[in-house]
Amino acid sequence: MATSTEKEKSTPTIKRKPVLILGGVILAFSLYLLVFLVPDVLRTATGAESMTMERAGEIANDESAYVTITDARWDCDTIAYVRGRSSTNSLKTITRFTEIFATDDSDEIIMLAQMSGEMTCGDFDGLVPTGYLTRMTSGRQQELTNDARLARFISAETYLDLCGYCGQENSMIGVIMGSLFALLGIGILVYGWRMSN
Repeated sequence: MATSTEKEKSTPTIKRKPVLILGGVILAFSLYLLVFLVPDVLRTATGAESMTMERAGEIANDESAYVTITDARWDCDTIAYVRGRSSTNSLKTITRFTEIFATDDSDEIIMLAQMSGEMTCGDFDGLVPTGYLTRMTSGRQQELTNDARLARFISAETYLDLCGYCGQENSMIGVIMGSLFALLGIGILVYGWRMSN
């Protein structure tokens, strides 16, 4: 039978383990964020590279490039909204982002841009597309063809994707949050180790 002294000695160990696990999980999560976001911030530090749709069609591949397209023409008839449940209220549906096609003057190069939140045609007036550019995958092309959204662009030769809500600002916010989580995780770990003393 354990004495009261033995019970007192064992109590800190029981409390210490969950604290250390929590600190480790938070620290691991923060490092996971930082590993992806720090290179993103460094890559976009010089700003977006300005280029025409034609040039975008030439350089686009599977690896994203941070660009500003100077001559894109928005096609407001192609606006579509992607909606989902709110993260703060599961009963509320919100518009997560707006999808819209942009073209070059000849309609040979087509770019699908995704913009944060709900935007109307007026919001695109004078807006220069900036974000991460990639070449549209064949799977995405097939999906848009099945939805008949690419029917009007049947003669296009090049299809591009632009993440208009991606960029240095979002990555910087992520780095700041990741750094705060890292400090929190380290603080919890230090606290947990001291509990054994």
